[in-house]
Amino acid sequence: MIKLNAAPVLLLYFAKKAGSRNSFTTPIPVYLDEKLTGIYVDTEKYGLTVSTDAVVNYDPNNGNKGNLVLQQKGESQQTVINLIGRRDSIILNMLLPALQSIYSKIIAKKDYRLAYFNKNTLIFNGRLASFEINQTRQNDLVSFSLGIEVPAEESEQGVTMIEGKPISKIPLKAA
Repeated sequence: MIKLNAAPVLLLYFAKKAGSRNSFTTPIPVYLDEKLTGIYVDTEKYGLTVSTDAVVNYDPNNGNKGNLVLQQKGESQQTVINLIGRRDSIILNMLLPALQSIYSKIIAKKDYRLAYFNKNTLIFNGRLASFEINQTRQNDLVSFSLGIEVPAEESEQGVTMIEGKPISKIPLKAA
């Protein structure tokens, strides 16, 4: 049972063998709760990029009258998580180098996946899209931003899918 007041969690998955895109290790959970790990979610932004194309389908049996069809496809879904952590947090000092390693070494091989859960935001099969750290000397806090992106997948029917769900195809009548 999922608790409504549960701490947000970031899951890191790595490929069991280099180049293996279907076999991943047991995920490494990072709880984003100030009391548990010294890291907490400050703000979060979620978005879905959709493109729309107008296509005319001609029917030779209908006197070549065309129907205008608007086809929408999801390009990607993105989440940007702004986090704050204490400099003396052990988890923060393990997480930041791990994320830097993903970004610099593993990203080209695509041998990892990210998942993120926080109340209304659920991300599966994500990839690191951006990573930024901001530190100041005025206090003992480190703020960092983590961008996670889930690219769209093409289904066998040519309909673009995000998280296994089709983005709509809307038929319209030509004027």
